[in-house]
Amino acid sequence: MHLREDQTHNIHKLVSELFSSPLNTSSLARLYPLIGRITDSQYFALVLFPGPNIFEPIYLSNNPDDFNSIYLEIQDKDFLLQELFNSARPVLYNRLLMQDIPEKEEFLTDLNKVRPVSDCCYVPIKFEGRIFGFIGIAREGASNLPFNANEVGIIHFTCSFLIESLGRSLAVPEQEGNEGVLNRKGEVIEAGDSMEEVLKGLFGECWKTPLWSFTPHTARFSEQWRSFTSPLILPGSSRFTFELRGELFYLEFSSLKAPFLSELEMDSPCVKITLKPGNRLVPAYRDSEYSFTRREEEIIDCIFRGLTNPEISTELCISVSTVKKHIWNIFNKVGIDNRMGLVLSLSS
Repeated sequence: MHLREDQTHNIHKLVSELFSSPLNTSSLARLYPLIGRITDSQYFALVLFPGPNIFEPIYLSNNPDDFNSIYLEIQDKDFLLQELFNSARPVLYNRLLMQDIPEKEEFLTDLNKVRPVSDCCYVPIKFEGRIFGFIGIAREGASNLPFNANEVGIIHFTCSFLIESLGRSLAVPEQEGNEGVLNRKGEVIEAGDSMEEVLKGLFGECWKTPLWSFTPHTARFSEQWRSFTSPLILPGSSRFTFELRGELFYLEFSSLKAPFLSELEMDSPCVKITLKPGNRLVPAYRDSEYSFTRREEEIIDCIFRGLTNPEISTELCISVSTVKKHIWNIFNKVGIDNRMGLVLSLSS
């Protein structure tokens, strides 16, 4: 990636602004011109879906008001947003323009009436693997050149600072004592206060040996544990989602990175579990008109986090064909036919 001298100067100004105050509506509005000079573009939008600390959809933009009103009416036809949800990666207007995508022409016809565009890039806003929204940066007018590879790199670079600042502005402080450590036999050898309370709520008197407990949570926890510790699976992280006292949480499994631990010592600490608040976009959707099953709710959570069908299959320990069947049932219940429509429907 190559930066001109003026772009480097403006990047320094942007970082200084982002680290001197929280990112909010007014501070972001002040940054629109600066972002435009860095990315050689004219239009900027930041879209957030409801979630933790976000109670309704947020749409911030320097687009003309007539464009904003039309776009929000036809957002469900936005083929760039559809591709972003399918891939969970940045997408570029000109790379999709020649593809045969349903409703693409209708979408472009409506938007070009108020704001012709030469190119546009959507960058997903992701925290802990889940899509919270996206940043859109567009270049006006059909006469302008599309973004080249270097310009796309600059857009991604600029958005990384914005997303990092946004994460600090939206961060929910972690609870004290929210971690625990298990040995290779699945026994809890250390747990903070919050973790101990949750484990007791899940596994009762057998909270120190959850694999040998007899509660409604035992089977799913054991399945997740076997999946994570299997020698056939590369080391990584996994999670066990549950509801306790009406609130959604998850335990995140991760390998304990400590030096000089013997690979053969069964009593040595090897897995760390961390308690985190659940990522439920719409707090009341379990009680909604759709009557989702528990498995469907788990798959919806995975979709909101931007996971692909194979990734959902791995996380939930079910086959890809079963994942597809559940997604088909979810789409039928909501009355939509794609992932973006699902997110928009459950976020409204």
